[in-house]
Amino acid sequence: MTDELMSSPESSSVIVSLARLYLENKMFDQAIELCLSSLESSPESEELYLILYEAYMGKGETGKAREIVKKGLSHIPGSERLKKLVEEKKEEVPAPPPPPPEEKVEEVPEKVAVEEVPPEKVEVEEGDPVLSVLKKFLSLKDIYGVLLVDESGLLISQASRKEFDYETTAALIASMYSEAKDALEKLELGGFESGIVELPRGKIFIFEEGGIILSVLAGKNVMLGLVLARARSILSQVKKILEG
Repeated sequence: MTDELMSSPESSSVIVSLARLYLENKMFDQAIELCLSSLESSPESEELYLILYEAYMGKGETGKAREIVKKGLSHIPGSERLKKLVEEKKEEVPAPPPPPPEEKVEEVPEKVAVEEVPPEKVEVEEGDPVLSVLKKFLSLKDIYGVLLVDESGLLISQASRKEFDYETTAALIASMYSEAKDALEKLELGGFESGIVELPRGKIFIFEEGGIILSVLAGKNVMLGLVLARARSILSQVKKILEG
């Protein structure tokens, strides 16, 4: 199912949106890895070259930024936006401002950050039963975040180890679910129950039940069996809470 989702014509907009999300949150390395990986199958995607240029500039790597623009023009010689960047580079480009202090925290390898949070230190929110259930997922190794979303993309609740744009991520996840569901219906393969989206540095698990989508953002080395076993149990608990 993952290969069908990532190779479908509609998925390119999802990949670009996810890369933009990384860029807006100054997660430059993640944006670069996702774009470079996607360019292997979509070498004529103008948006991917533009995002790569901004990510390299954000890291202060102006040489690589120039090279990616040249590479883009070799595949898309008629791109006016890439040509404009070449013209701008004829003048001296000032170094980008240094990243804010909190960016240094995000540069610590994700695996180390997760391992430094033992299961027993994950706090439970007494006043919010849904949040308390979601936080149980964070006791698993290599789990970065859990989002509960409805089919329209509205964020119901979330629990995570680090800050990011929850609302935009929720909308992207709902879009992935909708595209996968439509593809399955066209292929007459039945309804959508669960799926896994493979990314350069991790995985996104998507589970659906009764119009509620549970999404788990995890590292590349996460144990698949543990995620699958806990996801259905937690989704069932959340449904009971929401239904009163």
